[in-house]
Amino acid sequence: MSLKKYDRKEIENQVSDLFFFTEVIDCDKFEELKGADKMARDGDMEGALEKFGGFIRSFLDPHMFDDAAVSMGGVDCVKTDTPIEAADRVLRHDLVSCGVEHQFDKEVVDWLFNPTPDGYREFTWQLQRHHEFFYLMNAYRETGDEKYAEGFCELIMSWIMQASPAPMDAVGGETDFWRTIECGIRMLGSWPVAICTFSRSPSLNGRDWVNIFKCVYEHALRIEKWFTTSNWLIMEMNGMTHIALLFPFFKRAKEWENFAMSKLSEQLTAQLFADGFQQELTTNYHQVVVSNFEEVLLVYGKVGKRPPESMLCALEKMYDVYPHIVKPDLQVPNLNDGADFDTGFTLARATDFFPERKDFLYLKTMRKQGGQPSVLSNILPYSGYVTFRSDWSEKAFWCFFNAARFGFGHQHEDKLEVLIHAYGEYLLPEAGRAAYDGSKLFNYSLLTRGHNTVIVDGLSQRCRDHNVWDSAVLNTKADVYFDSTDYYDCAAARYDKNYGEQDVDVKHFRRVIWLKSPEGTNPLVVVIDRMEAKDEREHLYTAIWHFADGDYAFDDKMFTVKTESGVGIKMLHTLEKTAVYRADEEHFQGFRCNEVPGVFSPLPTAECDIKGKNVRFVTVFEPSENAEYNIKSVEASDDPCDGKILIHLESGRTLRINEQDYFEKKLK
Repeated sequence: MSLKKYDRKEIENQVSDLFFFTEVIDCDKFEELKGADKMARDGDMEGALEKFGGFIRSFLDPHMFDDAAVSMGGVDCVKTDTPIEAADRVLRHDLVSCGVEHQFDKEVVDWLFNPTPDGYREFTWQLQRHHEFFYLMNAYRETGDEKYAEGFCELIMSWIMQASPAPMDAVGGETDFWRTIECGIRMLGSWPVAICTFSRSPSLNGRDWVNIFKCVYEHALRIEKWFTTSNWLIMEMNGMTHIALLFPFFKRAKEWENFAMSKLSEQLTAQLFADGFQQELTTNYHQVVVSNFEEVLLVYGKVGKRPPESMLCALEKMYDVYPHIVKPDLQVPNLNDGADFDTGFTLARATDFFPERKDFLYLKTMRKQGGQPSVLSNILPYSGYVTFRSDWSEKAFWCFFNAARFGFGHQHEDKLEVLIHAYGEYLLPEAGRAAYDGSKLFNYSLLTRGHNTVIVDGLSQRCRDHNVWDSAVLNTKADVYFDSTDYYDCAAARYDKNYGEQDVDVKHFRRVIWLKSPEGTNPLVVVIDRMEAKDEREHLYTAIWHFADGDYAFDDKMFTVKTESGVGIKMLHTLEKTAVYRADEEHFQGFRCNEVPGVFSPLPTAECDIKGKNVRFVTVFEPSENAEYNIKSVEASDDPCDGKILIHLESGRTLRINEQDYFEKKLK
C-alpha cells in the first residue's frame, strides 16, 4: 500500500461527491443544506462543499459529549500520561493498542502495521477503534489549541484513505479495517464524539467533513448488511443508533434507527438469562453489553428522544447481577474471558438511570454513599453462579462456586470452580484472562488446568466440543442445588461432558459447604468431590488450586500461604500427594494472566493427585486474618457412598460432618 498524506481532495474509492449530495444526505430537510444538491448537480462542487461545512458547524453541538469524553478516554493510555501528554504523544504518532505502545512513522500512520513479535491480530483490530481521538478531544477542550484539531483531521483522513472503500462483500468478522465490531465501536464512541467536539474548528473545512461523512455512511451500510450476533451485535447496533440519531441529515437515518432498535429489542430476550446475566456468562462481555445499552439510552437523551421502556428494565436487571457476585474488594470476579472491574466502573452510570437504588450508589461510590445491598449468600438460578457472603465489609468472607452452564462464547473449561476472598485478600483466585494470541498462556487460561477444579489423566474438561447452544436455557433454571442458613451455606452441581480429545467418560460431582462459625476454628470451606468413571478403568484425578502469592509451605496433605499483608489460608485434603508450581514454564502451571501479550504474575498452585475409578476426596480451606490456623488434618473415606468427614483441630477437638445433613437430595 502506498501511503499518502491527505491533500484535501476527493478521496479515491469513496462514493462520489455528487452521489453524496444527491443520494446520501437530505438537503431538503434542513434549511442550511437547501440547494447543496443542486449546486453539486450544476457543477458548483466547491459551493456545495462550503455549504455542507457551514451546516456541520451550525448543526452539531461541540459540547454534546463533554460528560463522556473524559470517562471514555482512559482506553489504551500510557499510565504515566497526563491528558495533555497523552494528546501530544498521539500527535507524534506514538500510539497504544492492547497495552502495546509503538512509535509509528511521523508522516503517515500505517494503520495495518503490527509491531508485536507474533503479529498479534488484536493489536491491529483494536488500533482501528481510534481511542486516541479521545485524548485529542480532551486536550482541545482544555487548551483550545488547533494543533489537536489538525491532528485529528490528519489521523482520520489517513485512515479513510487507507481503508476505503468499505468491502461490502466481506462478512462481519473479516478484514482488518472493517470488522463490524470495529465499525460499531468507532460509530458509538471515538468518531461521533470527535466529530461533535471538532465540529466548529477552523482546521476542518467542507471538503474534510464530506470525506468524513462519506465514510460514516459506509459504516452504516456495512453494519446493516453484515451485522453479527452476541456482544458484537449490541455494539454494531449501538453504532448504528448513534449514526441515525446524531446525524439525521442522512436520508436513511430514520430507517437505520428503526433497524437498530428492532435488533436491540430482540436481544433483550435473545441474550439475557432470566436472572440478568448476558449469555456469554463472562464478566467482561456482560459489562460490554451493559455499557452499550447505557450508551444507547444516553444518546437518546442527548437528542431529546425516549428509548423503549423495555430497554431500561433490562438494564436494571443486568445491573442487579453485580451485587450478587461482587467480591469484598468491590471488584467483580474474572469469569471466563472476564475482567476484575471495580463496581465504581461497572455501576458508574447506574444511579443516573435508577437514582432510587441506594445499593447501586453504595457499590458505585465504593461504600461511601447509599446503603448496603440486601443480598448476601445467593444463587443466580438461571446462569448458575453461586456466592457465599458473610457481610458487606472490606474483610468479609466470600466464596464463589461456578456451577454455571457453558455460555454462548468466550468460555473457559472451568466448571465447578471455587474461588475464595477473605480478610481483604483474594486467597483462592484463578488464572484469569490472557491475551487472545493463541500462546501457551492463552491456552492455559482457557483450559481446566488454569482453574480451581479437577482434571482427569492430565486432560481438560471438554464443554466446548460437546456444547450445543440452545437459547431455551436462558429461561431454564440451572441444575444446581443451593441452601443458605444461619450456620452454613452449601451448593452442589456436576460436570458430565467428558475430558480431552480422547473423550474420557468421567463424571465429576462437587459439593461445597461453608461452615460459618464452627466451634474452635475460623470459618471453613469444605469441598467434596466425587469422580465416577464410566469406562471401567482407573484414572489419575488431579485437583488444582491457585493461591495468592506469598510465603508458602506444603507436604503431601497440606498447603499454606501467607500474603504480604499477613493474611493466610490453609488447605488440607484426603488425596494422595501434593505438588506445587509457581510460574513454572516447563510444567506450565502457576500463572495469573494479563490481557497484554506475554505478561503474567506468579501464583503458587497446588496439584493434588489420587488414582482410582470411582473415588471421593475432600478438601478443607481455612482462611485466617493472621495466618494462624486451627485445622490439623482431615479424614474421609474414598468410598463415594460414604458421607462422613472428620476435621481434626489443633486443640484436639474433632468436627464431625455428614454430607446428608447439608444436602436434601443427591445429584444423579
